[in-house]
Amino acid sequence: MVKSADYFISKVSYNQNHTRITNVIQHLVSDGNTLADGTVVTRAIVVSNLATLKYMTVVKTSGGWKLGDNVIRYFIDNEYFIRTDGNETKSDNLGELPEF
Repeated sequence: MVKSADYFISKVSYNQNHTRITNVIQHLVSDGNTLADGTVVTRAIVVSNLATLKYMTVVKTSGGWKLGDNVIRYFIDNEYFIRTDGNETKSDNLGELPEF
């Protein structure tokens, strides 16, 4: 895997209403070509990191990791939201990532 982002998100947890991310599993690239083991981080960390770092989603397949979408944050009504689809609605959404 060529490094195309600072961090990669492979799994996500949402709140009960499925409107806010609570945690994600994020990975760094190790050895320049593979993903390191994932670490659970909070939504607040991802929001903060997105100010200066690039995130992408990844999905584990039988052949390895498949790159997904760019993760963006946007600000609406005094709050940040995290999405992959660019839809500026008041909820987080990282697509079809597996939940944990």
